[in-house]
Amino acid sequence: MTKLPDQNSRVGREPGTAVPRPATDGASGGGASGGSVVLRQARFTAAMISRLRRRLGLTQDGFADRYRIPRRLLQRWEAAELGPDGQALAYLRAIAREPAG
Repeated sequence: MTKLPDQNSRVGREPGTAVPRPATDGASGGGASGGSVVLRQARFTAAMISRLRRRLGLTQDGFADRYRIPRRLLQRWEAAELGPDGQALAYLRAIAREPAG
């Protein structure tokens, strides 16, 4: 009988060791002085999405309505249940640069 490898077994990794994950916590580049938020990392974290929404002075419902994002999707992003895909990421970056645009 052939034994199947476990989830963490890969070439060059000891069995039972954790799979390395990229860091997702990072500075958004925006200071406490306000203004536009400059995002310098590849991904939005849940905290960054929430911080952007609060900086704009919007509730989840208000942000979802204003930017035509499904409310439940925004909730899932902010709860870190789901991350934005490539198009959503580009859209969030555009909102951060030009909130009124």
